[in-house]
Amino acid sequence: MSFPGWVEPQDWEEVQEVARIHPWALFYLSLPSCGVCTALKPKVDSIARDHQIPVFYVDLEKIPLAGGQWNVFTIPGVLLYVQGRESWRGLRFLDLRDLEDQIDRLQGILFSR
Repeated sequence: MSFPGWVEPQDWEEVQEVARIHPWALFYLSLPSCGVCTALKPKVDSIARDHQIPVFYVDLEKIPLAGGQWNVFTIPGVLLYVQGRESWRGLRFLDLRDLEDQIDRLQGILFSR
């Protein structure tokens, strides 16, 4: 499986479609003006690449509906979707080690079948 890089959905319908069709997906919720978000992005990218999970950048200026639908009122936000369902969420002060542990745990369960 090749890593497709960061993709930016253009509307809420596309976000929903991505969550539905991709077995694994990381959604990175941010605003272009967020300095903390910019600094955190390479770390999230590294985790995604290590685990070969596609990342979808959700610009909350372009898709404000996403924040409301996901009840995300602070940024940065990272949502891990596995088989169409949210499996992990981190907001504002993200524990990236916890994200990696959750990915490892879920991959261990799903790939051991």
